[in-house]
Order: sequence, then structure tokens, then C-alpha cells
Amino acid sequence: MKKIIFLFTLLTSLLFAQKEDYYIHFSKAYNKFDKKDLWGSVKEYTKYLDKVKTDADAYYNRGIAYFELGEYNLSIADYDTALTIDSTYYPAIFNRGNSKLYGGDYLGAVNDFTLYLSFENSNLLAYSNRAHSYNKLGKYEEALKDFNYILKQDKDDMLTYFYRGVTYDNLKQYDKAIQDYNRVLNYTPVFAEGFFERALSKFSLLDFSGGCNDLKKAKSLGYERAGDLEKVFCK
Repeated sequence: MKKIIFLFTLLTSLLFAQKEDYYIHFSKAYNKFDKKDLWGSVKEYTKYLDKVKTDADAYYNRGIAYFELGEYNLSIADYDTALTIDSTYYPAIFNRGNSKLYGGDYLGAVNDFTLYLSFENSNLLAYSNRAHSYNKLGKYEEALKDFNYILKQDKDDMLTYFYRGVTYDNLKQYDKAIQDYNRVLNYTPVFAEGFFERALSKFSLLDFSGGCNDLKKAKSLGYERAGDLEKVFCK
């Protein structure tokens, strides 16, 4: 009986020692990520996952590190694994959508953001990122619906007004685009890209004087593309 107790105690001690050793890697990975040592973080999570293969949190965290490194396919693979372990890990669906968006899989991004929103429909960033994905696909009406929804929830979201203006431009609704740019520039009068995009809308409406004034303003704020376009339209 003593041997059984001794062996059980020894085995338990070993298990806790191993678990503690594993979690040292997890802790190191977390700290390295916090210090912007992304590859170091990936290596520590990998050491941890070599021993603990069913920890969805670790795959999720390593996926974030891969995303920050621009390794979008690797981040997607980690989010896939996290979701295989726990299909209700909804943040992994959202982050996988971001990886697909940045990696150029715009349809996959739309599908992930749509799936995520079926579970968590209050995340306005998911609507925004889906709208950007729709714009990349040339589905401007769908993008517009998402931007409109965001602005119904937050009427002071200036960045969304700007992106909605770009979407109106894509739909050739230049007057509406200018209205959105006006709102943004009244709020943030040093937003160089806003002046640049408004100039393009004005040129589309044959307002060359107004467009050139906006280009000059964008150029004075350091927007290099404005100077190139000014040479073409504002001689």
C-alpha cells in the first residue's frame, strides 16, 4: 500500500511539474508578445503546444502573433485549430476574418465576419471590416449598408463617414461623397486624405477649381499623391 501511495504521489508531482513547465512557456510567450518580440512569442507558444495540443487559447494567441507578423496563412491555420477544439470560440472567427481580409481573401473575410455577427451582432468593428471586404470585392451596395448601420449606432464615427464617402465615390454618387467628406473635414481640418478624396469627387463633378484647392490643401498637409495629381489637373 505504501508503494501505491508513493507512486501516486510521485506521478502527481511529476504531472504538476510538467504542467508548471508547460505554463512557463505560455507565460513567456505572453510576455514576449507584450514586449513586441513577436517571433519569440511564437516560439514559446510552439514549445507549449508541442506538449499541450488542445489549448484553444494558445492557438488563438499564437494566431494573433502571426497576424502581427504578417503571416496571415499561419494565423488562419491557428484560428482554424482553435475553432476545431472549441467551435464556440467566436473571437477566433472574427480574427480569422481579419487575417483573410489582410491576406487578400475578401470573400472568405466576408463569410467569417458574417458568421461572427450571427453570434455577436453588437461588434461595430466587424461590420466595418466586412464593409471593407465588400468594397474590395466591388460590392459597394453591401458595403454601404454596413457603413450605414454603423452610423445609425454611432453618428459621430468620423472614420466611417470617410469610408462611406469613398464608397459613394465608387457608386458614382459624388454629391453624397462630398457631403461625407465635408462632415469629416469640418471635424478634422488637418485630414489630408479627406481633402484628396474630396478633390477627386469634385473633379468627377467637373469642379476643377474646387478640386485643385483641395489638392493644394492635401499637398500642404504632406499628402504626396496630391502633388502628383496637381501637376495633371491644376496647371
